[in-house]
Amino acid sequence: MGRSGQHVAARAGEDPQLERRIRDGLAFAITDRGYLATTVADIARQARVPVSVVYELYGDKEACFLAFYRHTTSALLQHVQAIDRKQVAAGMDWRARVRGGVRAYLAALAAGPALSQVALLEIGLVGPQGRQARREALDGYAAMLDALTANDEAQRLGVRALGPSEALAVVGAVHELVVHHIDTVGAERLVELTAPVSDVIIRMVERR
Repeated sequence: MGRSGQHVAARAGEDPQLERRIRDGLAFAITDRGYLATTVADIARQARVPVSVVYELYGDKEACFLAFYRHTTSALLQHVQAIDRKQVAAGMDWRARVRGGVRAYLAALAAGPALSQVALLEIGLVGPQGRQARREALDGYAAMLDALTANDEAQRLGVRALGPSEALAVVGAVHELVVHHIDTVGAERLVELTAPVSDVIIRMVERR
């Protein structure tokens, strides 16, 4: 690690919450101003840190945004996966697991509307790297759905194993429903989508 990298690591080590504060600062700044109008100075002001610290840790606004996006989408996926493991341990059936996972996902987004706006609405403004990060996030959910439809219980119930491409198509449809709801109704009421989103997933994978 070079001198600059050592300095950044030392800075983060002195304040374990520093990166979280900067991520939160970015989310609130973008909620107020939108990604394009937000500056590194806005992020630093919201995080209550010197502008130089943001530059030292991330280099520029885009890198800071991508770090925030990847962190939050990864944490959200891990949260949904943890909920599903608990549902499996509780002996819940396939359809109930789908509904429980959808509700966990929507409730987590609704609990932090700033996260919803940044993670779902603004990522498209970040250029090629933003599109790549979005693909990675959707691929994670598609892999989870693919595994869910391919297990033995799902097959006994007549569920069609999707495969990666069809799983991604289902995830994409759900993503658009969620984005539309945020745009037209608001992130704080996302849990209202639990039933319709669950029904979309179940109908698209059950054999008729």
